[in-house]
Amino acid sequence: MSLRTSTELVLDKVEGIVVFPSFHATLAIITPYAVRGVRYLFVLLVLLNAVVIVATLPEGGHHLVDVIAGAFVAAAAILIARYWAKAGSTSGPAATADFA
Repeated sequence: MSLRTSTELVLDKVEGIVVFPSFHATLAIITPYAVRGVRYLFVLLVLLNAVVIVATLPEGGHHLVDVIAGAFVAAAAILIARYWAKAGSTSGPAATADFA
């Protein structure tokens, strides 16, 4: 209710209200997966994003369950993308895109 009744917006004190799941963790998993074919970039991003995941707990305002849920979101996104890629051009978002 305080969000609806607030009349003052102080931009230097704005805090996020969505913490579950951690999309920091989701992106930290999906990003290296997206470049897994480029070995040197993949290794660099795995190391960098491992730091992001660890830092999400004390600095990102997340609890461990938020990070775990973010990892599940990433896994689900990867599995869905792989399923669509396997299914071919007859399903998924690419099949309905209008490129003309």
